[in-house]
Amino acid sequence: MKFLGRRWLFATVLGAAIAAPFTVAQSQTGKLTGLVVDAETGKPIEAAAVVITGTTLGAQTNAAGRYFIIQVPPGTYTVAARRLGFQSVQATNVQITIDGTREQNFKLKATNQQLAAVTVQADQTPLIERNQVGSASVVTAEQIAS
Repeated sequence: MKFLGRRWLFATVLGAAIAAPFTVAQSQTGKLTGLVVDAETGKPIEAAAVVITGTTLGAQTNAAGRYFIIQVPPGTYTVAARRLGFQSVQATNVQITIDGTREQNFKLKATNQQLAAVTVQADQTPLIERNQVGSASVVTAEQIAS
């Protein structure tokens, strides 16, 4: 019975030692959240891109205009919000702290900027040649020998 208790104790200590670095690593980041709305109407803007400049971190707003960016290393950042049909907005000196949640809201103004039309033209090549029911390939003796 005493032997079983030592095994349990060893397994518990080993499990805690393995799990500890993962817990510490996850808690060394913060979160950024907020709301993106239309500056004139106050209505939420869906599918706006919110990115932390100079990183690969970002998110897209949901139908309620809310976004969440998790696992942001602590520091001071510039955060940008943009959506087609609206002017881009940047917030500077956004500070993220360890285990903290920072809220950064954006108000985007509508713009009447029009996109230029792009015409793509490609030569049409048939997938199957007409009147061809199979394929053929000729292999010579020299090709086999080499």
